[in-house]
Amino acid sequence: METAEKTNDKRKHRRFEVQDGAYTVLSYQPTIMGQIVNISTDGLAVVYEGKRLEASTEIDLFISDAGFYLEQIPVKTISDHKVAGGFPFISKTKWQRSIQFEELNDDQKTELERFIQCYASMRKRSDKDRRQCDDPQYDGPERRSCADRRIVKG
Repeated sequence: METAEKTNDKRKHRRFEVQDGAYTVLSYQPTIMGQIVNISTDGLAVVYEGKRLEASTEIDLFISDAGFYLEQIPVKTISDHKVAGGFPFISKTKWQRSIQFEELNDDQKTELERFIQCYASMRKRSDKDRRQCDDPQYDGPERRSCADRRIVKG
């Protein structure tokens, strides 16, 4: 339990789950792609199959059916480990790689933020990520009063 808490403490940015069809090119020669598991403004986690790859120094991000492609992102590989479980009839080994973004230019930062905003969703929040008492409450025109919510239309 302590290890999980330490890992969470190291993260500076929130993680977002990514929709199906979000991939990264981990290796260009030969081309090896992996499916993005989660992403933040600081890095991402990706799952790929086959042999363990050498550390990536540059990757591309893309959504297979949305026309989004962000190329030549400088990165540093943080970890790469076998994914436990799997099916006995699948011969390829699955790996999960954690990648940290390096020095991004302004265009890359903007596109990465757009990627997260359009193609990712918030993971289940816990403790300090939850709404705090001093967070502003929604009070827009669609907000119903407590009495209105109790009225059942039929």
